[in-house]
Amino acid sequence: MKTQHAIQLAGSAKALADLLEITGGAISQWGEDLPKGRSWQLQLLRPEWFKPGAIEALGGSVTAEPAATGIAAQATEQGR
Repeated sequence: MKTQHAIQLAGSAKALADLLEITGGAISQWGEDLPKGRSWQLQLLRPEWFKPGAIEALGGSVTAEPAATGIAAQATEQGR
């Protein structure tokens, strides 16, 4: 997921930082793409953001990470 898409889905960089319990400064250091660890964290906290159409609704496009998405879905199904 792109960093900008995560910020848009959260509503603001501050809201995203609050959700992840980090500082806004940490988010400002991310590149174009979310760090993999944060992507995993968001998949568990906000799985609806990773459903087809979530980012497109914002006017963006998705580049999926199939392995990560599959494992997060599996963990969700197992109640983790």
